[in-house]
Amino acid sequence: MASPYRQCLPQLGLSLEHGTDRTPDGRGWFIFRGADLLARYPSEAKARDAWKVLLDEAGWQPAKRAINASEAMRREKTERWARNRAG
Repeated sequence: MASPYRQCLPQLGLSLEHGTDRTPDGRGWFIFRGADLLARYPSEAKARDAWKVLLDEAGWQPAKRAINASEAMRREKTERWARNRAG
């Protein structure tokens, strides 16, 4: 059996799960809203398609992340130095 998987969106009360303590069996992919089982899917791809539909219907968008440009440039410079240093 594969490792347990759980992806949660607490804002919507949704979770996508496979092989967790809440799933009825280890073969399917399950979508829960709170404690309620919404649906079971035979494959990860079908479950992710349904998950995306639910997010689209709810109008959910990921929060925008603020990017610190100088910090990003510092990290990139360090990574380039480390890659080019190996020889």
